[in-house]
Amino acid sequence: MTDPTALPNLPGFGAPAPTPDSEAEPTEPLRDRALAAVQALGLEASIDQDGDVTFMVQDQQIFIRCSDDDAEIVRVFGQWRLAPPVPEGRLERLEVCNDLNSAFNVIKAAIADDTVLITSEHMIPRGADLQSLFSVAIPLVLHAVGLWHQRAIGEDAVAQMAAQAQAAGQAGEQLGGQTAGGPGPGSAFGLNGNQAGS
Repeated sequence: MTDPTALPNLPGFGAPAPTPDSEAEPTEPLRDRALAAVQALGLEASIDQDGDVTFMVQDQQIFIRCSDDDAEIVRVFGQWRLAPPVPEGRLERLEVCNDLNSAFNVIKAAIADDTVLITSEHMIPRGADLQSLFSVAIPLVLHAVGLWHQRAIGEDAVAQMAAQAQAAGQAGEQLGGQTAGGPGPGSAFGLNGNQAGS
């Protein structure tokens, strides 16, 4: 058996302080660094009333919550209101969350009322490259919500909805690119509070 005291210290996680000639740790708050990292990815980001970094990616609203305690933790997450054709049964919805949680190490799914929450939490060493982290975590959250819906309503239903959306888009192009009153992207799933048919 290995002696746990013999394990090496990882930089930023209780390791001895870096030598004076190495880079100093950033002094600005984690939330400000997260905001700058998201903006460096070319996304328009702002701070919402809860203090989270918020931005849109592929017509989906994503948030980043930061903890500046002893351990720096960032949570990349999104919330999606559930509407038909997603099953209404709480047990069915939770089973889909369980499947997703079992399949991913970093992504977690939960149900709160009629909303699915997809998160990716990361404990990071001080001074970590947040831009690189977010360039992976954001697509993971979006991929996971797609998988959640695919598992909840079935692949055939997702394919049918995609075909209908494509047909509606082509019809809109034939009308001069206008889809007056047509549903926005993701509305069929009730994504980000958009309810189908509302």
